[in-house]
Amino acid sequence: MSIMRIPKGNIIELRLANKLIPENTPLINTEEISLKISSRFDSLVKAESNDLMSLISNLNTPFKNLGSGVSTVSGYQVWKSTEPISFSAEITFYMKTSGLKDVVKPIQELISLVVPVKDENALTLIAPGPTIRDALAAQDIDTSGGAWGALRSKGNLTLRIGRFIYLKSVILTSAEPTFSLSVDSEGYPITGKVRLEVSTIDIANTSMIDSLTYIPSDKEISPGFIDERLE
Repeated sequence: MSIMRIPKGNIIELRLANKLIPENTPLINTEEISLKISSRFDSLVKAESNDLMSLISNLNTPFKNLGSGVSTVSGYQVWKSTEPISFSAEITFYMKTSGLKDVVKPIQELISLVVPVKDENALTLIAPGPTIRDALAAQDIDTSGGAWGALRSKGNLTLRIGRFIYLKSVILTSAEPTFSLSVDSEGYPITGKVRLEVSTIDIANTSMIDSLTYIPSDKEISPGFIDERLE
């Protein structure tokens, strides 16, 4: 056995209500992170629609005689919507002392963030991700009383990768676990991996982009994991 230090840049840190998920197992990312940031644009108005005629009629006199230039105006691209920031990551788990403890259990805990919670003695499901109550609370709106108390959630999920990428509120939209065919003495896989699809809750905006480059102080970052693993 030897000691292997995992670089901070390879560790994805997920916190649910400020608790590490999984609590005692590092999420080792094995590939580069490519963020998808996109907006949708469309024509200002459709050339064949009444909106175009209305637009022209409201323009100042010098622009009313557009003639063939109408097609240029109608084709002018304007913003329609922006998507949340999203990316994929492949997380790898290695057995340290037990396939169940180091591989299976952490993977179960991670992929459970994608699906609703089923209370053993309840008929209802608690949806994954935040609720409307959480969204309002994030805007400093008081949701402590009234019917808000019935809206339960797992809490806010934050994500940090190394010292660079930080996303304040994310959801896991998909998780695809894969388990090794090689097993330990108890029959549990010695390695496993999970393909994660991650998305921000809010649509992308300049404030969110600026926060990606936020460099926290050392005390705000979990120390690098040191594990005894076979090289």
